[in-house]
Amino acid sequence: GLEKRRYDIWHELTSPDTSPPIRGLLLELLFRELARELRNPGGLPVPDKIQHAKIMLDNTPTDRITLNRLARSCGLSVSHFSAIFRKYYGVSPLAYRNRQRLEYAAHLLANHNLRIAEIAEQAGYEDIYQFSRAFRKHFGLSPSAMRLSKRIDLQ
Repeated sequence: GLEKRRYDIWHELTSPDTSPPIRGLLLELLFRELARELRNPGGLPVPDKIQHAKIMLDNTPTDRITLNRLARSCGLSVSHFSAIFRKYYGVSPLAYRNRQRLEYAAHLLANHNLRIAEIAEQAGYEDIYQFSRAFRKHFGLSPSAMRLSKRIDLQ
């Protein structure tokens, strides 16, 4: 569960093969996990329906699952579903999905020699400029700058 996830993040974070940009992402992920736990100090269990919706998002980071479809799968209105999801996971379902897509793109940049346009498409973005703006906003550097920093780290 949560302890294994933290261990896996920590293990990857402390690996000498992990590049500084990826370390930054892992640290952010670790802090988000800790912040999520602090927001829910009593350890209230996440309702099964909401947990299932998150699993749907986790298992299909680049699929076009609509908010309406997720809410319907939980038997809730979109606004109620969004509020409950935010309560337990700290972000809206759409923000969660966007963060997943960008982290998947960062993984592709770090581990594959695909063109940035191909990475944008595989991460679910139809427009490379929209992808680049979102990537820069999320990570603080452009996709090409992250790729370059990865290559420098390997030398």
